[in-house]
Amino acid sequence: MDTAFETSLNKIQLDMVSTCMDYCQQQCDHLYVHIIYEKNILFADFYFRINGQMCKKSRIDSSGKTVDPKKQKKALSDIIAYAREIFKLCEAHNRPVPTELRLFFDNHTNNFRAKYCYDEITNEARTDRTVSNEWFSQLSEVH
Repeated sequence: MDTAFETSLNKIQLDMVSTCMDYCQQQCDHLYVHIIYEKNILFADFYFRINGQMCKKSRIDSSGKTVDPKKQKKALSDIIAYAREIFKLCEAHNRPVPTELRLFFDNHTNNFRAKYCYDEITNEARTDRTVSNEWFSQLSEVH
């Protein structure tokens, strides 16, 4: 096992979690980060479960107010930069670059999980946004 790789990978992933937790001011129950990287296109999004309700990054509370677009852009830009770090790390350690990363963080237990996919998951009919919306819908169905 390459402990330098694992340590660096975990640090980058936890930096992603930290960015998103700062974004929601630590107020979520669960955090989900979704990264898709196929055909040289990088897609990123993140969601929260707050008080039992799934929330997209644009609306993270029950007030219905939209989060400041500049704050959204900054957080998303940081997540994308971290994703690029992961891809560079994989290449530097001769590891396959994942096409999809799904990160989960439980704010109450500090439980962190990551799921990686290396298969192609998008096509003309199933875009990165479609895949992300499918995952959000699946998460919304879980109570």
